[in-house]
Amino acid sequence: MKKFIALLLSAMMVMALFAGCTSEPADEGNKGGDGDKGTIGVCIYKFDDAFMTTYRNNLQTILEEKGYKVSVVDGNNDQNKQNEQIDTFIT
Repeated sequence: MKKFIALLLSAMMVMALFAGCTSEPADEGNKGGDGDKGTIGVCIYKFDDAFMTTYRNNLQTILEEKGYKVSVVDGNNDQNKQNEQIDTFIT
């Protein structure tokens, strides 16, 4: 049950990040079109999980095709480590 909740929360965070990045208007730093649209940070709770590996690879491919840089990090199933990774992305 905990894994399901962690997976659900991870997916919701990614969707929220993606939705936030796609709704920004184009400006000097965000050219839109084929240019670099920005960087999206993705925290995966555990790379060893087969589903999350498939999810990560597909998500990264889709985002890169849309012009985003993608930074994916592995939480190694450690909540404290994942919190630090998220704080680093925010900073």
